[in-house]
Amino acid sequence: MAYRARIRTLHALDAMASSRSLVQIAADCGFSDQAHLTRSFSALTDTSPSTWRRRLARS
Repeated sequence: MAYRARIRTLHALDAMASSRSLVQIAADCGFSDQAHLTRSFSALTDTSPSTWRRRLARS
């Protein structure tokens, strides 16, 4: 994964704790759309953003 995409994805990872929508997080972190965020996020974490959020909410 390229440096910029990794940094954007890490910022999105931090933003997952907020109540903002995935579309808004994607836009705020510099992704062109939610699908782009999902691809980058899945490549880094081996899980989808929605699954990550569900796990985060349980802990």
